[in-house]
Amino acid sequence: MTTIACAVAHAPWLSDRVAMMAELRPQLQAGADFYFEATEKCHWTKWSRQQWDFGLSTGADWLFVTQDDAEVAPQLWPTLRAIVEAWPEEPFISLAAVHSQAREVARQGRRSYRSDRVIGWGYMISRATLQKLVWWCDTGGLDDYRAKFPGDGEDSMLAVFLALHGIRPRTPVPTVVDHRFCKSTNEGFDDHTHRRSVVTWRDYSPADIATPSWWQSTCSDLGPDAWRACGWCGTGEAAAKSDVTGMMVCGPCGHLIARQLGLEDPNANRMCPVTLADGRKAVVQGGKIRVVVPRQEGTLTLPDGTSLSKEALAAMGYGVEK
Repeated sequence: MTTIACAVAHAPWLSDRVAMMAELRPQLQAGADFYFEATEKCHWTKWSRQQWDFGLSTGADWLFVTQDDAEVAPQLWPTLRAIVEAWPEEPFISLAAVHSQAREVARQGRRSYRSDRVIGWGYMISRATLQKLVWWCDTGGLDDYRAKFPGDGEDSMLAVFLALHGIRPRTPVPTVVDHRFCKSTNEGFDDHTHRRSVVTWRDYSPADIATPSWWQSTCSDLGPDAWRACGWCGTGEAAAKSDVTGMMVCGPCGHLIARQLGLEDPNANRMCPVTLADGRKAVVQGGKIRVVVPRQEGTLTLPDGTSLSKEALAAMGYGVEK
């Protein structure tokens, strides 16, 4: 019999999350072979590792990871077990069905799609893949990731790990995990376009989705989401958005534009304001993206120590946070 461990990230210091967890906990405990809550107030690198180590310690075949602001189907566990029985060779299943083309996949009668999208409030990882993930983190993968993407979280890191290992996550349509519209614990994520699943259990027969054979259909392979597609090439995953035009660009196109504008010149003084995909304000100068850090005295300081006055910030289109 396939065994599934369940690990939940919970923030008990927030009263609304306590109330949500009181509703979610019995639903998760009802069908999990092993259950764990990561409740320490700490950096994501610590609480996510606690979840993964727990999964390995149980010896379970799969680890189901979710968060305290998730909503799950009443038939969560029969459906998860039907999915892993139908897809026994899948290394990773992304349960956040957030791709804008998921509705078209469902309209065609297909039961799943592949994409590069991973979101922390819902995924399943096989034991073999989890072992590779922990080894990769411990042998420099995590440090390399944090050096390149200092503001990103565990789900973006998982997406990088999977891409490096040639794994395209498979997502069920419909999914049995959704996300609540509530205040995010990540600043700037309240307007994230991928906060809820697009196709859920609510419109499907509980008996159908709990049947393994129902999930055995052609799997669509989807490109970057249209919500986040690069406005320059139309195919790449957007990494930054212009504060002036609203256009989003991917990394390769961003470098191309920067070269054309002379922004990759180390001696260039011009600053180009952008908003990164995670919502942080930044400026492009001298071939580097510099994240803007708020300071109390009414100025903003860049990571290189440069201090920008209120007047300079106003000219760039920024308001000053106090």
